[in-house]
Amino acid sequence: MLKLKPMKRQSSNKLQINKILLFFIFSLFLLLTACNDNDHEILAFFDDLDMTTNLMLEKIEAGDIDGARLIFDAQKENLKSGWKKIGRSRGGRSVNINMSPAVKERYIKSFSPNIQAIRNSAVTFQTKFGKDKIKIEKLDILIEEHGAIFR
Repeated sequence: MLKLKPMKRQSSNKLQINKILLFFIFSLFLLLTACNDNDHEILAFFDDLDMTTNLMLEKIEAGDIDGARLIFDAQKENLKSGWKKIGRSRGGRSVNINMSPAVKERYIKSFSPNIQAIRNSAVTFQTKFGKDKIKIEKLDILIEEHGAIFR
């Protein structure tokens, strides 16, 4: 009977190892799920940015700077909060954004083209409606405020 005691301890140690392994797997699962939720929030931000940019550009191309301003003002806080969800390193510069490959791909396809399209809209607007200096000033202010969100 003395030989059975070490076997019980051995199975007890094996049970503890199994518990630790199960805990580790569960922790890893929770970590992966949390990262995935963050990706969904960031991808939703890019959807909002795409929608807002497209609506603003439609208004600007039609010469309706006040309409573009209304769209921007309605989405301004959403854009700010969405941009803050994207983790950045080295002083918060957007060049050093930490993201998953899926988010990085969407960032490349969405973020820079949207920002560039808003900046280029000033040139397009000036060639179409170049005589209206008040609207040009309003558009310049709008573009500056839009860009300030992402600095």
